[in-house]
Amino acid sequence: MSREKVDQWMDEHGWRYGERMIVSDEAALRRVRVDFFPRTKAEEKKFLAEHGGRSLELTPDVWWHPENPGARPLAFGKKIAVVATADQARWWSKRMPGRTIVVIGPGMAFGTGQHETTAMCLRQLDKIAAELEKREEGCRVVDCLDVGTGSGVLAIAAKKLGFRRVVAIDNDAVAVQVLRENALLNGVEVECAMEDVLKYPAPIRAGVVFANLFSGLLIKAARKIKAAVCKGGVLVLSGIREDQLAEVREAYRDLLEQRCVSKRGWVCVVFKKP
Repeated sequence: MSREKVDQWMDEHGWRYGERMIVSDEAALRRVRVDFFPRTKAEEKKFLAEHGGRSLELTPDVWWHPENPGARPLAFGKKIAVVATADQARWWSKRMPGRTIVVIGPGMAFGTGQHETTAMCLRQLDKIAAELEKREEGCRVVDCLDVGTGSGVLAIAAKKLGFRRVVAIDNDAVAVQVLRENALLNGVEVECAMEDVLKYPAPIRAGVVFANLFSGLLIKAARKIKAAVCKGGVLVLSGIREDQLAEVREAYRDLLEQRCVSKRGWVCVVFKKP
């Protein structure tokens, strides 16, 4: 599907399929790939009849492997691209000199950039970094905190974009280990710790804070998350279902909402702390 048509198509139809649909915007292609995972044969036939495409049975020999040498990067905004291996990073960095290449191999931690909650955060990170670049100091004087880091893709991308100090926390030991491995693979230094956001005092008051969590946790941890944002700083919340947005907004009503974007039933909101 062309990039020009995908947003309109997703607004009209994508909300019906929720988390069973993945949109892959591959940087080197002019078209966007949409994968849908039906529950039944009847649902599969109906989808194909309405929207076209082709059907594949998910056996090991047809499943998409982003680590394959021919796999293309996923693009997020104007500067960020995600690949699965260091070899791919070297290959594509020569062909996309304007892109910040992040290496995130497929693994056990959530956050390769395919799911829309992570993709929206990466696009907002790209936008925020561009806004900061307009300042004389750029990102070099701004700290970044990633709450619920998963694979660490946001934290690593932030560090590569020039943020001064980047801290990431997650309550999953696997995620913390994966982040450390991914940071090493990308040649960047990210401070990380296995901590529960409901119990952990903010390690820094950051100029930019990301929290890609379930809505219930965003609401419960609102006081802790808001405390981590410095005055005048930016807070990006994701992992929110459209029908839960009002409750999340209420929990963060003392902040100034800057923008709100949605894809396939998921919402990402950007706030500024007055």
